[in-house]
Amino acid sequence: MLSIASLAPFGIPGFFKNMVASNENKFKTTAAHGEAGIRPLNEASAAAAMAATGPNALVGMMPPVDKAVMTDELTRDFAECFAEGLSTGIDGYTDDYLAFTQPWGFELSGIAVPTFIWQGALDTNVPLTHGEWLAAHVPNAVAHLEPDDGHMSVTGKVIPTGLDELVKTL
Repeated sequence: MLSIASLAPFGIPGFFKNMVASNENKFKTTAAHGEAGIRPLNEASAAAAMAATGPNALVGMMPPVDKAVMTDELTRDFAECFAEGLSTGIDGYTDDYLAFTQPWGFELSGIAVPTFIWQGALDTNVPLTHGEWLAAHVPNAVAHLEPDDGHMSVTGKVIPTGLDELVKTL
């Protein structure tokens, strides 16, 4: 199993450490007020994203390491995927935040498959503390806590390296 820039359970120590303020606000609002709290925030951010124009409009909040990997083509693809995901509304987007703040319904100690955890130390969407926590709690996990990567740049390493590593274990 590959875990790429994955959230740890809500409320772990350091959950918000180095997280971009807008994400922190969404998590805290969701935890405190549920759907009634997060829906207006998601409506506003979805509207802003849909109104964004230009090849780099959606990368504005990314750290420099992530901006560096966002080619014009990748940025357009990302924007198209985001638009498609929101084309029928924000219900899925809202459901994500609701799920992110709830118990997972299983114990990590029950994971018995090879697991590779990839996390960038410069990620401001899903901070390094999440990858560290998962690495410490998933049995026999192989952690790739990349000191010079963010949310998007670490993903670029997983394609050539992480997939090869996973295939070798199967």
